[in-house]
Amino acid sequence: MILHSCYGASSLSKQEPSYLAIIYYEVRYLGFLLSIFYQVVIIEILHFKRSVFDSYAYCLRQCIV
Repeated sequence: MILHSCYGASSLSKQEPSYLAIIYYEVRYLGFLLSIFYQVVIIEILHFKRSVFDSYAYCLRQCIV
C-alpha cells in the first residue's frame, strides 16, 4: 500500500512537468500565430489607409484642376 502511494506520487510528479511543458509550448505557439496575424492586419490596415488617402488626394487634385 505504501509503495503504491509512493509510486503514484512519483508518477504524478513526473507527469506534471511534461503537462506544463505542453501548455507552455501551446501558449508560445499561439502567441507566435497571433503576432503574425496582428502584423498582417496592421499592414493591411495601413495599405488600405494609404489607398484611401491616395484616392482622396487624386480627387482633390482633379477638383482643383
